[in-house]
Amino acid sequence: MIAIFGASGFIGSRLYPHFLQKDRRTIGTCSAHPSEGLIPFDVRQTPLSELNLSRDRTPHALLSLGETSIDRVAADPVGTRAVNVD
Repeated sequence: MIAIFGASGFIGSRLYPHFLQKDRRTIGTCSAHPSEGLIPFDVRQTPLSELNLSRDRTPHALLSLGETSIDRVAADPVGTRAVNVD
């Protein structure tokens, strides 16, 4: 099983169907762009424990999340740093 964080974004939306085709247990998360089949997850607010992941069930994770909107970064440099850097 693979967990793809940011599965509704530009890169994640291409990775998620690929891995889902190979393993139906693949999970994907979304935040700003909810999509059918994806689990709502905000990296700044949702504890990772809420996804109920374990090394036995989910040995791999792809991180494909980030805030790319220049306007949002300019309006909230601290919050977007928490997503993109910290």
